Formats: sequence, structure tokens, C-alpha cells
Amino acid sequence: LINAGKVPPSIVVMPDADSSWYVNDVRPNGHGRVFDAFRTDLIASVDRSYRTVACKDGRVIGGLSMGGYGALLIGLAEPEKFAAIFSLSGAVFPENLSDDPKRRVWLASLFRGVHGDPIDSARLKQWNIFDRLRTFDRTRDYPHVWLSTGDDDAFPSIVSGSVRVFQMLQRRNIPTELRIDDAGHHWSYWQKSIEPALIWASKLLRTECTTADQ
Repeated sequence: LINAGKVPPSIVVMPDADSSWYVNDVRPNGHGRVFDAFRTDLIASVDRSYRTVACKDGRVIGGLSMGGYGALLIGLAEPEKFAAIFSLSGAVFPENLSDDPKRRVWLASLFRGVHGDPIDSARLKQWNIFDRLRTFDRTRDYPHVWLSTGDDDAFPSIVSGSVRVFQMLQRRNIPTELRIDDAGHHWSYWQKSIEPALIWASKLLRTECTTADQ
């Protein structure tokens, strides 16, 4: 994409969050303060180490699946730091585990590594994207958002959740794009869907800082 002139020369940072779900987990055997590390320490380290446009105008955050959730979680919590957020098949699950016993067990298996076993419902709710969307400060300048998912995703909540995130952002007048493609939860889809997301995001970037945090 860079060679074709479709996106500008860019520094791409791809850290591994393991199975942390990008949340702060300060339990004795927890993952640590991953949320804080990504939104503060990591950004500061990159800006110190590379010739970045070190402000909102030059920075995008994105991810896929759990990383798509993480991009929304961090990007919406730190709107002054990012021009855009993209989430590919983002794991934006509902606020509760479900009333269906089988589905409840399955969802608990996804989250028990960070939210306890049995699941700590209050903690799950604390880090749920929909609860956070309800408490937006309308005075802040939020990033533009790109959401894409496949209609054949193995996790139906990802499709319905992406639509719900889109609707909630739209109601808050946050510029948001939604794409639902004929695809599943697969690398073959993400390898294709990341291209339009990056092209879209690159149009929002600047080569110099114009915001107050430059």
C-alpha cells in the first residue's frame, strides 16, 4: 500500500498483548496494568525511539478480534491521542455472560483469564465497551472509527456487537464507518479487510501536529 501510494510512509507497531484483553489486571498472578501500559508507556516509548508525528494528528490505533476490542477500549479512553480507530471483527461482547447456560459457560471460558473463575460480574462490566460508550464526555474530540466484520463470523455477538457500537457512536455524532462483508473469523478476511481500513485511516493523518499536544 505504501509502494502504491495508497497510504503514507508509516511506523507500524504491533505489540503482543497475550490473552490480557487489554485491561488492567493487578491480581497476584494477573497480566498487570496492560491497559495503562498501552495507552501511556508504549506510546511514549515509540515517540522517544522513532521519528513520529507525536500527536493525535499522526497516530492511529487498530486491531483484530480481541485486538479490535482493545483498539476501541484504548482509543475511546484516550481520544486526544488518536486521529482514528479501526476494529476488524472486534470482540465487542455484551455486558453480561448470557442467560443461556451453554453460552454462559463458553463466554466464561473466554474471560476467566482476566475476570476470574467464577467470573467477577462487576469487573466484567467495568471493562465492557458498551458501558463505557454510555459514559462518553461529549465535550471531547473523539477519533473517527472504522468497524468491519464478516456476516459468517463464528462469534455471532461480534456481528451484532459491531452494529450496536456503530449505532451508539452515530448517536453521539462520532464519525463512524461500518462494513459487513461475506466472511468469517479468519486471517484470510483480515488480510483483505485491513487494506480499506488503512486507506481510510491514512486520509485522516497529517505530517505535522496541529493539535495542542504536539
